[in-house]
Amino acid sequence: MLKELRKAKGLTMDELAKISGVSRVSINRYELGARVPDIIIASKLAKALECRIEDLVPQDAGRKAV
Repeated sequence: MLKELRKAKGLTMDELAKISGVSRVSINRYELGARVPDIIIASKLAKALECRIEDLVPQDAGRKAV
């Protein structure tokens, strides 16, 4: 979701990093799904992207197949 929101705003990873104060490396890891941002980082990203924190998380996140 982060990548889609970033691209919808027309931002590069470097631009989002500068606006949000979150490193480009971290943004890349979040976009690849290698890491999950904590609430403080998610808040910074949401503010920079003008969206809700909930918009950064895929709807099926945290659900496990049974």
